[in-house]
Amino acid sequence: MPWALGIRDPVSGSTLQCAGLPGAQDTAAGKRINWDCNDEDGQPAGSGLGSPVRSDEKPWTVLYNPEGSSEVRRADVLTAWC
Repeated sequence: MPWALGIRDPVSGSTLQCAGLPGAQDTAAGKRINWDCNDEDGQPAGSGLGSPVRSDEKPWTVLYNPEGSSEVRRADVLTAWC
């Protein structure tokens, strides 16, 4: 499991930096919240959920829940730090 991710916001297209939350117990959409994501200004932007979906042919993806929303979308993983 990566300890940090760089992901593309599926709505705005901006880059988000997501730091791992070891031992986290909170959930959203039935998935554990594994990353706390901030925008380019360091402001809270949302959460990364579950585990990244790894693929050799496509970018990895992860579920993303924007701050203050109940919506969950799939976001491209730009960078994964393992």
